[in-house]
Amino acid sequence: MPTQCRSCIFRASLALLLAIAACGGDGGTGPGAGGGNGGGDGGGSGGGTAAPTAPTGLSIRGIAEGEVALKWTDASSDETSFVVERRLDGSGDFAGVGTASAGDTAFVDTSVADATRYQFRVRAANAGGVSDPSNTVAITTPEPLHTTLQALEALLTERLPAGNTPLGQRDPGQELLAVAPDLVEIPDVVAAIVHEQAGSMQLVLSSGMSVVVDHSRMPAPEGAPHPRRAPWSPPARAVPGSRRAVAIAIDGGDEYADQVAAVLDQGGFQTERLAGTVEELRGFNDLGVLYYDSHGASFNPVSSLTRDANGVIVGGVMGPARYAYQTATETTLGNLDAYETELRNGDLVAAIEGNHDGWLQNRYRRTKLAVTESFIRRYWSLDDAIVVMATCFGGADEFTKSGTCFGACAMAQSTFYDARPNRDALLDVGASVVMAFGNYTNAVFTTEAVTYFLDRTLGVNQIAPSVQPDRRPFSVADIEPEMEARGLMSASWPSGKVIPFRFFHRDPPDWIAGKPTIASMEVVDDANRPAGTLQIQGTFSDDPGVLRVGGQTVATSTWDPFYIEAELPFDHKGLVEIEAPGGLKSNPVPLTEWRGRMTLTFEPGDGDLVTQALMDVVFRADIHRPRFDVEGEVQARAPSAYINGASGGDVLGRGRYDAPNGSFVTYSGDEPMDVLSKFFVDEGGALPFTSQFGGIVYLDGEAFTAELCMFISGRATVTVTGADGTTSSVTTTLLFLFEELVDRVDRALGCIALPMDGSYTIPAGQRVHTEDGARYTLDWTDIVATEPPTLQTKG
Repeated sequence: MPTQCRSCIFRASLALLLAIAACGGDGGTGPGAGGGNGGGDGGGSGGGTAAPTAPTGLSIRGIAEGEVALKWTDASSDETSFVVERRLDGSGDFAGVGTASAGDTAFVDTSVADATRYQFRVRAANAGGVSDPSNTVAITTPEPLHTTLQALEALLTERLPAGNTPLGQRDPGQELLAVAPDLVEIPDVVAAIVHEQAGSMQLVLSSGMSVVVDHSRMPAPEGAPHPRRAPWSPPARAVPGSRRAVAIAIDGGDEYADQVAAVLDQGGFQTERLAGTVEELRGFNDLGVLYYDSHGASFNPVSSLTRDANGVIVGGVMGPARYAYQTATETTLGNLDAYETELRNGDLVAAIEGNHDGWLQNRYRRTKLAVTESFIRRYWSLDDAIVVMATCFGGADEFTKSGTCFGACAMAQSTFYDARPNRDALLDVGASVVMAFGNYTNAVFTTEAVTYFLDRTLGVNQIAPSVQPDRRPFSVADIEPEMEARGLMSASWPSGKVIPFRFFHRDPPDWIAGKPTIASMEVVDDANRPAGTLQIQGTFSDDPGVLRVGGQTVATSTWDPFYIEAELPFDHKGLVEIEAPGGLKSNPVPLTEWRGRMTLTFEPGDGDLVTQALMDVVFRADIHRPRFDVEGEVQARAPSAYINGASGGDVLGRGRYDAPNGSFVTYSGDEPMDVLSKFFVDEGGALPFTSQFGGIVYLDGEAFTAELCMFISGRATVTVTGADGTTSSVTTTLLFLFEELVDRVDRALGCIALPMDGSYTIPAGQRVHTEDGARYTLDWTDIVATEPPTLQTKG
């Protein structure tokens, strides 16, 4: 039945129903002033007004369960209404079943019974009486939908092979060709269109509604492996904001769906394992990941049917191909009413299982509801999601044009199989990437590729974790070549059929499609500022999320899909994580802080005079070794770190020297040390007008070495008391980091090469230089790393 007619049928108004009741009678008494007989073959007359001319060209516009739609040509200009009359075919008198207004040329009779043959005619009426009747048309109303479906199920069960028939004995297309001629003999089935290559069939009912037969789901081969790699425990703009993920397996594949759910669960998603009913699918809002393992088939909806005057279908027009994903909801007599509107408007289609896995082989073949692209567009909202649709030919484009047709085939000359409408709908409602398969498929052969893809997309690192540290999330553009290299972009049936795996994108494929991902970080600590600057490179959500450092939320000054910047207090360190607006978190990357104490001591060799600079040294850096390729080795990084404003120091002078001439010298003072700003460090040091220290540290996390390039100057007060008791004092610089205490000099910075141990701690050490009786000593405690990178840090 044409779509526009169906909508007319279901919008029958109360006024029309009242009119139908009003025109019922014992012979169809007409409205003429003379009260002429409206139930006979002649027209009535009344007064001086002539009855109108009879309508012509009455025909059946469409039929549906419990409804017949009529149309005619208005041959008069003076009618006030039309009377629609009906009787059982070949028996009894015609009786009025309703009226239509003047000028109307269509009417829907909603009072017909199922599987009954009727005759209809129409008469025009005005004050002068009723016209002669139009031509008569006959039509047999369709069987109730559930009756038709039961008949189809029974015949398919009888004629198609059992679900566990060995693959070598199977040819789904030929099996359907063999049964199709008998299917069109079932009342209400007017055409059967077989897509041999896809192993599916479309059945057209007399109402215009379609039923698809999913015969393309091949059974798992005997002895197929059932690996369990992980236990199930109760996802740029391409980064989804939603943590909600759903895994569905319909008619088998539960074990494989559990594997997928385990990967999603470990990836930080709130994962649900659903049965896949229509009701559940209506609630697909804000999904981050969807895995859907089911049957799938294509069909061409009937946009209009052409009938002869007696309602016999002689042709029709079929619209562009649509594709349907089967759900877990079975159509039975008890639940058809709940879905009737969606069935008639094309959101749902009845789908008969032509085959299923061996564990169901002793059950009758069932009819289930399948969702089309209009259902997806109406009900689904995917939050930049990753979607895996594990359905046969769901990744195929247009093919199998003009499938083999049986029955009324004038309408079926341009039918073809095409899954693109559903893929386009998935992308349009928010999917970032869709993974689908271009041939017959089964989870036995696809799960390894699916779990690898999700594992790398989400940075889970549970599938083939060959290299440490763990992997961060990667883009499809990164993952696809690695899948190709591993042989995971296709699979083969024992019969030799190849299943190609394909990706379809809404966003550029080099954008991350799973979770936020940190590729690398830099921290710039300038002691002349109140805080450092944290710069993060990677792929993030369009809208700002949350940046956390060591569990503390830090405000961001810049947030775009590839770069984040924040002012970071000098005492903040620990794991850095990015959380997208919906709650998904990035790979954690440690911002490591080192703390230790350095002491520079000057002893001139006279008495017990001594001056010391006591310095608490603090610096931060990201030293983790990132992985920039999906399966590549981690990359060595040699970041630099400024000694930052959390550092501090003091210069202490003490002691006394008694000279032979009776005078004596003392050192004194307790002067705080300033920390050099980034500018002076970059310039190579500062003039010794104040007590100050600072510098930069170069770290090599692969060689486990560090180089400290420091500038140190310290001032103390020198007081000379003469033999006569007079005193003079001067505050002067006594401490320098002499060249002899370091390994190399970089302008005014002295650089010391040091090792790091496996925990990134710089061990304690000492350097001593003596000159002209004076002694200079530089020593340091262990410079300990907090939150150092570990093998568990995702790279």
